[in-house]
Amino acid sequence: MPQVEEIKEEHIILKNKIVDLEKVIQSKKGRDTIEILFDDFESFWKQHELKEEKFFNEYEKSSSSFPFTKMLVSEHRELKGHWHVLKDFIKNRSDKELSIALETDGQMILDKFKNHIEKEDKYLDKQFN
Repeated sequence: MPQVEEIKEEHIILKNKIVDLEKVIQSKKGRDTIEILFDDFESFWKQHELKEEKFFNEYEKSSSSFPFTKMLVSEHRELKGHWHVLKDFIKNRSDKELSIALETDGQMILDKFKNHIEKEDKYLDKQFN
């Protein structure tokens, strides 16, 4: 199924972007670099999330049961909430507050993204291979 392959290919791109974000957090690069990488990730993730949710909705209509969809979409909302908090720190907080937030909340949300992507990949492999 071409949509599944496209979603999985985009997961690889997202994982690479997460590695880049982790590197910039660890290296304590300047706010401008951090903001550019975060904006790039967010832009790609938003279009990917819309694609996934459209796919899940279409699949759910053609399938008798797809309860996993609701959990995945719920996780999308949770990730979005954490993401907005972090973006607020990038835009509105001191460098010291931002550094602390990135080391704690930043790593936590990146770990959540990685776990979420892994769950989706496993589910897609199970359902469509």
